[in-house]
Amino acid sequence: MVNERDQQSAFEKFLTRPILVPLSGTDVAEGIFPFISDIARKTDAPLALLGVVDPEGAKEVEALRDLTGAQHLDDESVVDQQQDAYRNNVTTHQDRAAIAAKTRAEDHLRKMASDLKQQWIHASVHTTFGNPSEEILRVAEEQE
Repeated sequence: MVNERDQQSAFEKFLTRPILVPLSGTDVAEGIFPFISDIARKTDAPLALLGVVDPEGAKEVEALRDLTGAQHLDDESVVDQQQDAYRNNVTTHQDRAAIAAKTRAEDHLRKMASDLKQQWIHASVHTTFGNPSEEILRVAEEQE
């Protein structure tokens, strides 16, 4: 049987865990943001903002940009990551597209975290490559 002090300790541990907020960059996903911010503010819980870049999806987005003539991101951080990729023999256009997509996600989440900091809400930023469902579950397990 669990005693009251153990229950209180488990509850306190639960409250100090970050709230994992997977965001896809869409308006629908970010629509939850005011509600999550409110919960974080009221409970003093930190947020863990997560962006998962599906390499296959990033390739498709980049291919559409090529077809439509949209400008590519010329951000220095993207250039640095692309140069690192070249050094590591990752030279395909698709791989560079995935790296650029991850950089855009990181930049977007960092801006969101900065905005939250102004509201006295602590937020960490996490980005990863992979299947979104699998990566969200993996990061959630790591947060425990």
